[in-house]
Amino acid sequence: MTADKPSPSPTGVGAASRTHKSCDACKSRKVRCPIAGQLLPTNYSPSSNRPPSLPDAKAVLDLLTSDGETKPLVLPDRTSPKSPPHRIQELHVDRVLARAQRPKTSTGRGQEETMFVSRNGIFGGRNSLTFFSDNRLLSLSTRLQNQKVNELVGRISVIVNGRLRRTDSTTTNPRRTQPPDLGTDRARAALYIRLYFERVHPMFPFLDRTTFETTVSSPNFPNLLERSKTWCCLYYCVLALGCQYADGGTFEPGKGESWRLFSVSLSGFSELLLLPDSLTTLQALTAMSIYGLGISGLAVEPVIMSEAARRAQIMSSHSFTGPTAHAYQKSFWILYAIEKITSFHFGRSSSFVDSDISCPIPVVPEATSGDFSWFLHLVRFARLLSRAYTSLFSVGVSGNSDSYYLDVIDQLNGELEEWRASLPDNGFRPSGILRPQTVSGSNARSLALILNYLYYSMLLTLARTTLCYLPVPETPAVTATKNDRMKTILNASRAILELTTMIEVEPYTVTWVLAGIPITALFVLFDLVIHDPRQPDTVTNLALLDMVAGHFSRIEYASGGTVPGSLIAEFAKIARDYVNEIQHSEAGLTNPARPHAPPNHSAMQMVQQSSELDGGNNNQVARPTQMTLDLSDTMPMSGSMQQPGYTDFAFDSGMGQVSPSALMGTDVMGIFNYFLPDLDPMFYQGMMQEYDLLPQQHGGTVQSMDK
Repeated sequence: MTADKPSPSPTGVGAASRTHKSCDACKSRKVRCPIAGQLLPTNYSPSSNRPPSLPDAKAVLDLLTSDGETKPLVLPDRTSPKSPPHRIQELHVDRVLARAQRPKTSTGRGQEETMFVSRNGIFGGRNSLTFFSDNRLLSLSTRLQNQKVNELVGRISVIVNGRLRRTDSTTTNPRRTQPPDLGTDRARAALYIRLYFERVHPMFPFLDRTTFETTVSSPNFPNLLERSKTWCCLYYCVLALGCQYADGGTFEPGKGESWRLFSVSLSGFSELLLLPDSLTTLQALTAMSIYGLGISGLAVEPVIMSEAARRAQIMSSHSFTGPTAHAYQKSFWILYAIEKITSFHFGRSSSFVDSDISCPIPVVPEATSGDFSWFLHLVRFARLLSRAYTSLFSVGVSGNSDSYYLDVIDQLNGELEEWRASLPDNGFRPSGILRPQTVSGSNARSLALILNYLYYSMLLTLARTTLCYLPVPETPAVTATKNDRMKTILNASRAILELTTMIEVEPYTVTWVLAGIPITALFVLFDLVIHDPRQPDTVTNLALLDMVAGHFSRIEYASGGTVPGSLIAEFAKIARDYVNEIQHSEAGLTNPARPHAPPNHSAMQMVQQSSELDGGNNNQVARPTQMTLDLSDTMPMSGSMQQPGYTDFAFDSGMGQVSPSALMGTDVMGIFNYFLPDLDPMFYQGMMQEYDLLPQQHGGTVQSMDK
């Protein structure tokens, strides 16, 4: 047995005889291999008895794409210190869980359990300029030395609470709604479909017009509507959207031809939740989400939008091909854009998980003009808003240092300017050579307005946020930065208000264009005028306030009094009256015969209440940043009445925890919302808690009526 086994050759000779000095390609061509040395095992030596190890896989892959030049082999420096290991970022919820393990107090509850971190938003949450807390009302009353703002906000609060509690028998119950019989009026249905594809589709191109119109014109389409709940919801929502452009829409839900058509889709929403995933289901939810962007759809928008986003992301794992894949991609990114923009402005977290998105961005010819694809630009901006929310305003990043926030803001400002520079300078680029008013065509003008509003709104938000995290005490560099951000806030607000003349005061205009962003800019200028009535721009600022007051009066007129926009306009009158009072007081100083104004004892009492209130709140860290206004020669004011200059139009300092009582107040955006008792309770998650705030007659505190 052993005689038949060949004797092994010497290790060195055998290894040398089996090691080739050419790669297969050079060996077949019978040429000298220039890179053969790199193919040898890294620890090979003819005189060594160690078995050779295989070459590194990456080196072999690099050789496959080598250009034939010999590159020196770089070995890692084993003497250099190792980089620190990567760690998972800690979020606020991790700290909450850690605190929950600590021993409780004698009452059985930890101190942190009585505190919470509220949501943020441009016009939603405690950092909103449209939210008037007790502290803010006290600050304004002290500055104005009257109760005008308190009385106005009280009137708004009464309307908001009455609107959210009303029982209107004229509203439509979607569960009992019968589909309108449009079979005998084909011309009317065809008109609504044509208007949809002419006015809505260019902005939200998620449908294929040829496929949709072919299906609708089929003789079997009535049977399809009876059998398919998804097609029924999609069809009637398309009709409802088109009907808004034929004077069929209203600012009040439950009324009008458009809502009657939309209620058919709404009646099938609960069934859509239980249906399996399909492209038609996603398209129906997308159409309903678009309808919810208007004022009449505010009551149902959050639930519909969240379900549409959930369905869109979960369907990304489906293996769509061909036209179906293209249609899905369009629906996905349309939903992504409108959901991100709406969520950011209303201060709620997005339903889309960006880290799990792999859907390709399709080419949409109907949303492209030359080299300008507004579809892609809207998606890019939506992603920028998502990055801003998660890195600045989400609860998870609370507790970071001020330098973290300032660095993130600088990065976001740079990305925002890159986005702006990528827009064509023909009216679509904010702060460009051509103004958006020069754009022709209804759809193009609406798009130019949206792009400008999105840019200025985010610019205003980032500038306001910067003021919260500037270091104290101030240095010359910090002062320069603060002044620059104040200039940015002023210019962005003025630019927003100047564009209100371009807004179409119609039910189909999205809420954050029609009301949300203009209201934010209005309150910025309002606070600037109140806190510094002698600034050089006061005259033009008052003119802009009057202009936006006219805009909200137009809303009230167009809605037939349903939306009391004139209440918002009264803030402009309060600011003008205050400036006139200051000017008259100063003029009286030059006239010795004119007596000085007597001390305002009610204002002094409010200052004392403010001091007691501030003294009892140890959780808020006060910042000594102040913009003082010397009125000692016109109106008697004590030093304690000097108000913080940035409190009213800058975000709160960080995401610190606050007590629930500090968040009591009235959000004036509530005048645009409604309560529809006939709808499912699912549509009103959190609405009553958000707006159900009324000042009691016997005191100044604002208390909930749900007791």
